[in-house]
Amino acid sequence: MADGGRLPGQAGTSDIAIRAAVDADGPALMALVGRCYAGFWACVLWVDGETPYLRRPASVAAERDWRFWVAEREGRVVGSVAIKPEPGERPAQRVASFYVHPGARRQRIGSRLMDIAEADATGRGAAIMVLWSDTRFIEAHALYEARGYRRTGETRALDDMSLTREFAFEKTL
Repeated sequence: MADGGRLPGQAGTSDIAIRAAVDADGPALMALVGRCYAGFWACVLWVDGETPYLRRPASVAAERDWRFWVAEREGRVVGSVAIKPEPGERPAQRVASFYVHPGARRQRIGSRLMDIAEADATGRGAAIMVLWSDTRFIEAHALYEARGYRRTGETRALDDMSLTREFAFEKTL
């Protein structure tokens, strides 16, 4: 990587390809999430114990009725997003695995990924998108709010290695 973590070819998103994740993306997804976590105190990526789906994203998505996409620039995975059915009475989908490489942020990659996720959720009959976001991910919260997500006031603590506390967000589609 050139320029202190910035990725090559950052003029815009026209050079970004967004496609369905395949199992071969596993190592790149693990590297992406690890790189994103590295910017935060005590964020730990423990694939085997907490995110084993990263090893086989397409297979797990198919088994669990998820959708999973990656954003690529010059053959490198620079972003990801997944959606999965949200249990409950409301027709809802949940955003998961939404990450953009720190060197590729503020280039509309995250917005393009969320556009695809929200459109797919609508096509699947969802009226609401929900997501949970680590309280440390302040930049991501600003993106969610700019896209019309609102904090519900609900929080939760995960029993994970990162001691994660999360805020809940919702958006009516």
